[in-house]
Amino acid sequence: MAQQHVRLEDLKSVLEFGCGCGRVLRHWAGVKGPKIHGCDYNARLADWSRNNLGFANIAINQAAPPLPYEDASFDFIYAISVFTHLSADLQVPWFQELSRVTMPGGMY
Repeated sequence: MAQQHVRLEDLKSVLEFGCGCGRVLRHWAGVKGPKIHGCDYNARLADWSRNNLGFANIAINQAAPPLPYEDASFDFIYAISVFTHLSADLQVPWFQELSRVTMPGGMY
């Protein structure tokens, strides 16, 4: 498999889909360059991230798409242990939604 060689500082906008309480998102605090975003279905966890991770823009999403972002908003999107918590009927719609908000040439 070919590797993608991308400098974090060269990214424009990053989204952690399912950021929860910022367990991973918090590690972006010192990265210069991209705008950092997170979203989560759990309003309580998203509020915690919003109140404690001031460098990131945090949104609350619903259980089913869409996300509150414009088309092609992010050049890098990641999700850690999110799809394992989704019902089978929501997995494809969420992949399609993440594709919608990924910039052409972006990665998710």
